[in-house]
Amino acid sequence: MTSWRVAALLSALLTLGVLLASPWLASLSAPEQPVVPPEPVAPAARSSQPAPSVPVDSLEPVARAVVAATNGERRGKGLRELRPDPTLAELAEAHGRDMLERGYFDHVDPDGVGPGERVARGHRRLVGASRENLWWGSGVPQDDAEQLAAAIVAGWMGSQGHRENLLHPSLTHLGVGVVAAGGEVHAVQLLADVRGFVAPAVLDEMKAGAAPGWVVSSLAGGRAADRVDLFADGRPRWGPRPLRDLTLDAPPGQYQLRFYFPAGNRVVIANGPQLRVLP
Repeated sequence: MTSWRVAALLSALLTLGVLLASPWLASLSAPEQPVVPPEPVAPAARSSQPAPSVPVDSLEPVARAVVAATNGERRGKGLRELRPDPTLAELAEAHGRDMLERGYFDHVDPDGVGPGERVARGHRRLVGASRENLWWGSGVPQDDAEQLAAAIVAGWMGSQGHRENLLHPSLTHLGVGVVAAGGEVHAVQLLADVRGFVAPAVLDEMKAGAAPGWVVSSLAGGRAADRVDLFADGRPRWGPRPLRDLTLDAPPGQYQLRFYFPAGNRVVIANGPQLRVLP
């Protein structure tokens, strides 16, 4: 059998070793991240190959099989299965496509945007925290979805950082995207610890003085969020204010929404979507 190499980049340490028969593979894992400011991650080795000129294809059967294999690993450890989230899957696939089209392999894109900020920008209802695992294969057979998915998940399970992400007990949801261009395959797994979902969905922009009418019920079985603040530059810039009858009389700017969940004698603060307040 032809041996293949797996590289896991964790805390800026690159390790190589023969694991099993396969083409060249690489993996990255990002721990649970704050959303704003963009999270610090270990510097990753950029691909030295130019962006491919061939179209990037979505391997949806492989992505579904990765979800199933992930939940199989969690069941085997006595952990709850993760619910597939379509928006997380869209964001995961978009990042995989971007890596192939722009010729890099990293949690942080060339514009400096990491997984937490991608979720805050792209998921307009999620309140919680996210983690990310990446996988890269060259010359990988793509005709057997379950076999390829098993190789991807086995690569993550064989690396401590990826395994800790995949098996983290607080996780609730996931989204997986697998894309290919020529012989290159990238897999992106977004893992989320969802505290709740905002209804109605947060708009990208709102005028100051608007009444958003947000309600955030708790998925953890506790009380719903009762307050919100607008966070920027390392501190709350507005609020916290009660969600009930909320008027968004905040100064114009780009903010991170943070929701406050009462939990006994303490309060859990969880990140939500980003929001631009207009004059």
